[in-house]
Amino acid sequence: MKLILTFLIVFFISLIMFSCKREGCTNSAATNFDKKANSDNGSCLYPSDAYVGSYTMTDTADNYSGGPTAFTYQLVILRNGNNQIQLSNLFNWSFTPLANVDDAVSLLMIPTGALSVGSGKLNGNKLRLTYTLSGWTIHGTGRKKLDRFIVYSL
Repeated sequence: MKLILTFLIVFFISLIMFSCKREGCTNSAATNFDKKANSDNGSCLYPSDAYVGSYTMTDTADNYSGGPTAFTYQLVILRNGNNQIQLSNLFNWSFTPLANVDDAVSLLMIPTGALSVGSGKLNGNKLRLTYTLSGWTIHGTGRKKLDRFIVYSL
């Protein structure tokens, strides 16, 4: 009887210990991937998440109207998958180019239409962009509006 009771106790303790699910981020592309997690809890963070938000940008077009011209506008960046972002309202134009994000500090714009090349760097809440749009070389800087309670996603 004692042996059966000991067996049952060990069995139930083992069952409880080994059946517990460890929750966490199970996507290996995420920056907070947890290889010990066996149940995804929706907490995954991706390099593109660092860019998401609204920026007040000032861009300077080097060869626009015979000399440097500065433009100020609102740029909204949305996440478009794990490692891609959308740059809505870039240079106050009505198109939305995409950019690939390799890490949380650099991006590479995907050429489309009038946009032939572009790249950028993120340092804290400061964004720097350089791109060529309709033959104009444009350098932009901006600061992210810190609205931590709004989640931008597609």
